[in-house]
Amino acid sequence: MNAESLAKTDTYVLIARVAEKAVGMCVLFDRGDRSAELKRMIVDAESRGAGVGSCVVLLHPRNL
Repeated sequence: MNAESLAKTDTYVLIARVAEKAVGMCVLFDRGDRSAELKRMIVDAESRGAGVGSCVVLLHPRNL
């Protein structure tokens, strides 16, 4: 993954924050067929098991 791929209009970088601290991040590529590819998922070690990863993906604007 490089800056060029992140700049595409079908790429979403989502960041989860708790009290202004970034605790999770994922990169989604919209495939255009109502599906997406989860390219990266990172959750802070202290926040693992708290559902941060699920929230980041489920609260993507296309799911609302």
